[in-house]
Amino acid sequence: MIPFYVVDRPISLSILKGIELPENVAIGIMGRATTSLPFQRIFARYPYGVDVIYKTNHPPEDKIQKQTIKMVDSGVFCKLGCRTDYNQLFEIYERMNAQYGIMIDVIKDSYATIESAKQAIRIYQNRQWSFKLVGVAQGNNLDEYIRCCSDLLSIGFEYIAVGGLLKRYENTARYVSVNDEKLLNQVLCKIRQEFNPSWLFVLGCLHPKRI
Repeated sequence: MIPFYVVDRPISLSILKGIELPENVAIGIMGRATTSLPFQRIFARYPYGVDVIYKTNHPPEDKIQKQTIKMVDSGVFCKLGCRTDYNQLFEIYERMNAQYGIMIDVIKDSYATIESAKQAIRIYQNRQWSFKLVGVAQGNNLDEYIRCCSDLLSIGFEYIAVGGLLKRYENTARYVSVNDEKLLNQVLCKIRQEFNPSWLFVLGCLHPKRI
């Protein structure tokens, strides 16, 4: 399991850069396509050229790079959502030097998500991009999630994330709490049972009690 940390400002990268990991352990950093152009460029070259808080005791930059996986999200969960088309979005993923780029999903709507996924995979296959495209399963219940996951795999997605499991705090744009712990467990167990994917990412649900 690889934990991912959301980073949307330089200070977040400066903090992570100072953490020395055990050998053969990696962490992920999750950026957003909706961040500013200066930050996108900082994210792309991380850890190189990024200030660090622990200046006298941080790992060598080459070591940090080898132990860091970069993923970028479209930002649909943000207040204004994702306002780019796939060609623009994929160019941003390239600019941010993402190893994984997440499709534009529609929260709680498995049908609209699949329609978006068809467009994503078509544009992705038209060009040799440097990142791996990640599909997102959405739904309101277990059956919808499993059907969505099945459809994503059938149209060519190899990397699958599970979204829509967080609830938004009132009067904020942040999704920071799992809405239904039982559904989370059911969805993940059923996906493993039905499809046993080699790669599975649960968006926003990392918590020490679930590790």
